[in-house]
Amino acid sequence: MAHFKVSPQILARLGEELISSFEQSVIELVKNSYDADATKVEIALHETRQPGGDITISDDGSGMDATAITEGWLLIGRSQKSITDFTPKYNRPLAGSKGLGRLAALRQGAQATLFSRPEGEPGIEYFLTIDWQALDNSESVDEVELDIKRRETNKEHGTDILIQNLYSRLSDRDIKKLARELILLSDPFRDSTGFFPVLIAPEFTELEQRVRSAYFDVAEYYLQASLSPDGISKFTLQNFKGQVLNTKEQQSANYPPLAANFEFWVFVLHKEAEPFSVRNVGLTEVQDWLKEAGNVSLYHRGLRVRPYGDPEDDWLEINRLRGRNPMTRPGTKSSIGKIAVEDPNGLLIPKTDRLGFVDNENFRRLKAFGQDALSWMASFREKEFAKNADFKRATRKRQVHQNVAVARENLKQIIDENVPGETRPVVQGAYQQFEVAIEREYETFQDDVQLYRSLATVGTTAATFAHESGHRVDVLDKVTNRLNVRAQRELQDRFADTLAEPIAKLQKALFSLKSFVQFPLHLLRKQKRKSEAIDVHAVIQETASLFEPFLRESSKIALEIQNSCSDPHIYGSIALLESILTNLLTNARNAFGIKGAPLPPDRHVIIRIEEMDGNIVIRIMDNSLGIQLDLEDIWLPSVTTTPDGSGLGLTIARDCARDLGGDISGIANGELGGAEFIVRIPSIDYTRLGGKKSGR
Repeated sequence: MAHFKVSPQILARLGEELISSFEQSVIELVKNSYDADATKVEIALHETRQPGGDITISDDGSGMDATAITEGWLLIGRSQKSITDFTPKYNRPLAGSKGLGRLAALRQGAQATLFSRPEGEPGIEYFLTIDWQALDNSESVDEVELDIKRRETNKEHGTDILIQNLYSRLSDRDIKKLARELILLSDPFRDSTGFFPVLIAPEFTELEQRVRSAYFDVAEYYLQASLSPDGISKFTLQNFKGQVLNTKEQQSANYPPLAANFEFWVFVLHKEAEPFSVRNVGLTEVQDWLKEAGNVSLYHRGLRVRPYGDPEDDWLEINRLRGRNPMTRPGTKSSIGKIAVEDPNGLLIPKTDRLGFVDNENFRRLKAFGQDALSWMASFREKEFAKNADFKRATRKRQVHQNVAVARENLKQIIDENVPGETRPVVQGAYQQFEVAIEREYETFQDDVQLYRSLATVGTTAATFAHESGHRVDVLDKVTNRLNVRAQRELQDRFADTLAEPIAKLQKALFSLKSFVQFPLHLLRKQKRKSEAIDVHAVIQETASLFEPFLRESSKIALEIQNSCSDPHIYGSIALLESILTNLLTNARNAFGIKGAPLPPDRHVIIRIEEMDGNIVIRIMDNSLGIQLDLEDIWLPSVTTTPDGSGLGLTIARDCARDLGGDISGIANGELGGAEFIVRIPSIDYTRLGGKKSGR
């Protein structure tokens, strides 16, 4: 009778390729101990700094007899465990491994020996040794017999696995990663499983102490979100005093039919933060703790599932979402949390390599549950932040007015009481002149503030109209395209002489109109006000692409970008740089509206990017008539040659340049004959900021 034979190379591929990392293969053996109702597991390393070392994994679980070893432990690819079964002693949901992870761990060394003492046979131990060289040298794995022996022992029930003659050395990094995985495996913050893996190594002791320190009491906020299988979710947000700030309960079909619990702690990592001052806890201690245990881990049926919660795995996109509003959203290094899922019916399916779950509908909905809870918390914090900022601003304004009034009265009293009679009128006269000057300065400031507020109102109103107009433009675009197709079909040869030209003009006008609609929406995006490393060339390219149809279609102006820098970067906000570019390009466009300006197609605007003396230099020049006003006056508010203009464009551009640490100057008749503005902003090496940049 013929039958399949299995090459020993298959075992190597299953073990080494499906689970390639050392720490993950050991974790699979530890999960076996969990399924055996062990309460503790010890992993001992012996001379592992060099190849040839040994690893011993020992537990106090229920152990195995010869039948269990043959039909379970040695059976690869099919598990006796069902995902819906539970352990007999502690009623733990089984991990459900098919033995592939165990195989990967056993093949870390030249030999693996199993010692197991079944709880049902006190004083008896079963053991066997696997010689991988003998297996690898065989034609088929079934040719090598594994002899399970039986002997008496005085040890308690449990299982020991000895892996000898390791093929590779373990680095400090390998040991630290293993220590972290073991500590986080069974939720060290709550100790709810009664299962405690321990690595016998100094790295583990230090790391365990740090992780188990659990500085939850200095978290600024605590989010608790629960989900029931019938789709009912409840969100609760508390402050560090335990006071409930907000709650929400709803039923949604967007979540999986699972019971899940999400706990999330947010830390404000400043010494001045109230929790730190009240609890008297060191900031550095908490930062070190979050460095090791931060992020959101996922616990499935009692055990942590990698890679969710690993330092490099932002599976809930916490850091990406933080970019939208850094003031109210934490990052993975300033927060810690866990999502615990029961999943008795096995709706979340582990991947073959045991790293994560298959990205099915249930997993995506579980992820959505976590993200919705975080967004709900962020929304509440944004409102509270706005309220607090508004209250502080109003309080500060009232306090300033009161302080000025008190100071004025005090000064008058000092003059009346302390200045000699003969000089008192002179001092009083000087004081009155000072009061008049201050009042005029205040009136000028108020005019500027009101003008800026009016411009802000115009901007937000334009954005609102642009958003609504965008839908109408889309409709017009679709109708025009249908009209074009229909006209070509109906008119055929006559189309070119009748409707081709007007439809082409209409499509061209719609293209320009789309650009006009997008412009205010583009400028007012909230995330552009965040300070970061800015790719100057990318921002200029994007701004120019929005301006170009406007300049070309309405004013027949050709726009050109010249860049002589390899990778120009500055530090600040995109909004500031865009404000400079927008105002200077608008200024250039308006210059061509003056009587006597060059006629199309001779109109030309150049944006040139250079690097000089540690600065990024941006030159914006045109070939119009040049600056017609005194160069010292053009920066003053309300000074303009444009009818009905605000005169604030160049004022705003200068203020923005200074906010970026630079400055701006002008030439009445520059290189092209028209106005030329030179913006200088200190350049940076963005790689020193972690290689993070923005502007694309």
